[in-house]
Amino acid sequence: MMRYRLRYQILGNGNDEGIFLIPFNMVIMPLRRQLVVLSKMVRISDIQDNKVTWNTVPYCDITEEDIETYLLEPNDILFARTGGTVGKSYLVTEVPEETIYAGYLIRTRYNSNLCPQYLKYFMESLLYWEQLKAGTTATAQPNCNGQTLGRMLIPIPPRAEQKRIVETLRCVSKKIVSL
Repeated sequence: MMRYRLRYQILGNGNDEGIFLIPFNMVIMPLRRQLVVLSKMVRISDIQDNKVTWNTVPYCDITEEDIETYLLEPNDILFARTGGTVGKSYLVTEVPEETIYAGYLIRTRYNSNLCPQYLKYFMESLLYWEQLKAGTTATAQPNCNGQTLGRMLIPIPPRAEQKRIVETLRCVSKKIVSL
């Protein structure tokens, strides 16, 4: 004999049509928690020479409820949190289709006082790498976390100066590459 318990699910205007008998072994939850969508998922191995080859990024299943938490947007910065590439960063410049990031990456977003390109150049500096090395947990696989990144000290000039620095470094980088 199947046992039932009374569960209340209010539908529409809240009248008694929303009362159902549900077996004990069932739960009621929003449908959005069960819907699975297909999304691209960027991994650290997809990032080479500060570029993502989007046509090789694999797809993964993620619930509709969780996808908003992990979606990438332009100007997000991704960090490798573990392994031989710990500290490697990538500035997201484009997101051609709905894309999330892999769990061993840390995604960061910043307020409007910080130019993302300036921050990316900082993450390639000796000051960044020295602070990262000092804050990295030494295990069989080196790793860092959001707190390690949050404790880093960064010189922050006014935004206009940040943009000038970025432009200067871009020009110098292009000249170096052309040598």
